[in-house]
Amino acid sequence: MPAPRLTGRELESLRHTCAKHTTVPGRRVPDFLAKELVGKRREVRIIRVDSSVVIDRPPEEVFAYATDPAHTPEWQSSALETTVDGPVQAGAAGKELRKFLGRRMESTMRIEAFEPPRRFALQVTSGPVPFHVEQTVEPEGTGSLVSVTIEGEPGGFFKLADPLVERAVRRELEGNLATLKDILETRD
Repeated sequence: MPAPRLTGRELESLRHTCAKHTTVPGRRVPDFLAKELVGKRREVRIIRVDSSVVIDRPPEEVFAYATDPAHTPEWQSSALETTVDGPVQAGAAGKELRKFLGRRMESTMRIEAFEPPRRFALQVTSGPVPFHVEQTVEPEGTGSLVSVTIEGEPGGFFKLADPLVERAVRRELEGNLATLKDILETRD
């Protein structure tokens, strides 16, 4: 039996809800969620968090450290372990174990973009929270401007605590970037 289709009013409501919570030009719903919405009757709350920091190190050094899975637990407070099958490159798959808001979460991910020293993106392909991360590193004076965007849809437990989750993600991202800055600026 085919999935029920959204009525015009439901589709417009969904578009309005998604547009209100996402500000990506030309996109109302992130690509990774679009296929999940076809034929489903539900409101979608998409969380989008952006943050950036200037680090007094060259882009090549910042990018190499920030995209090395072995370093992830050093600068990301919720990361317990990150592994990638084979070399870090676009198309590579990996796993991540995190503890976030008191819950252990295991996720699989796919690296969508790996363009040293400028752009890195990954997509969580399975786990409790589907999300997309985009990281760019741009020259800024003698250092680097690191910008990170996290976009996702909380599900299960996290859906119930939606406003809390968004604040926690924002706080963690800002703290993680501050830690990354401290680590890179204090090492030889």
